[in-house]
Amino acid sequence: MGETKFQRVVVVFFVVVLALIFISTRSIIRSNERVLSETRQLRSEFRNEIRGVENSVERSLEAFEKENLWYRTSDFEIETTDQNFEDATITYELELNEYDINDHVYLVLTNEKTKETMTYEFERNGTSLSFTAEMELATKYNYEAEIIRETGSVRKSYIARGIYLAEYISEMLDIDIDFEGGSYNHTNGTGSTSFNVYVYKENYNKYFKNFKFDIASIEADIYINKELVETIDLINDTKYTKDTDSRKYTREFYDEDILLDYRGTYTFEKKLAENEMFNEAVIVRVTDSTGRVFIDMFGGHEDYEYYYQLIHGELEDGKTVIKINW
Repeated sequence: MGETKFQRVVVVFFVVVLALIFISTRSIIRSNERVLSETRQLRSEFRNEIRGVENSVERSLEAFEKENLWYRTSDFEIETTDQNFEDATITYELELNEYDINDHVYLVLTNEKTKETMTYEFERNGTSLSFTAEMELATKYNYEAEIIRETGSVRKSYIARGIYLAEYISEMLDIDIDFEGGSYNHTNGTGSTSFNVYVYKENYNKYFKNFKFDIASIEADIYINKELVETIDLINDTKYTKDTDSRKYTREFYDEDILLDYRGTYTFEKKLAENEMFNEAVIVRVTDSTGRVFIDMFGGHEDYEYYYQLIHGELEDGKTVIKINW
């Protein structure tokens, strides 16, 4: 009798457990179904939004193309520069798809730095749809370009290729500096640092590719623990002992001519405290025949702010190009 009652209790218990499991499972399934339904709805809404964006972009592109059907292409060429590369004579060429005899077409240049605008009217080349404008510009600036077409009271514009003279000149020359190692003797207060300097002429810039480029001097400021130890002439100074002579060759993969390749060791005298670390930095200045200065640096990462302020304090003269990638 007792066993029968116990068995009934066990059966009831398992029935209750199974019922709870069933209810819980149904609840989980319904919850998952709601989540799945909401996910499907969100996916549908997202797809609709994507389609809306695509349609909007497509309509904008169609409107832009329709608005600018009159314009075909434009480009410019640097004809000449003065002896010091300070001014350049530019020929800007334009081709249109349509033109009326009463139209006036202008090139408007905006100086990126001063925001000054200059306007030049294009001259039509005979009866063709090609046009030309000539101008003289200072090479220390970059210029944004806009082409304006006026037909009576109707005015249309097109943002064209800018003339980035300062940028093009900054790309004419590049500098690499590699440290080979250094040492310091605390006993006698002398040390040495070995570094290589490579000066390249970049050829991938089509606008100045054929212009002659001469190097007048290469100087290196040697810093030990943020103190300028000495400025040396890498071309002539005997304190920089060269391992090899300077060489000229071409790195075809990078489309560069290596104008100078200096590898050597500089020996210095500077008293450091017994436990003071030896941290070197080299700032290289390459001056071309026009007086333009290209600056690069290696080392000094622990004192980034110090060297950043030191080097960038030399800007604003229009003839200094900072090549450092901090």
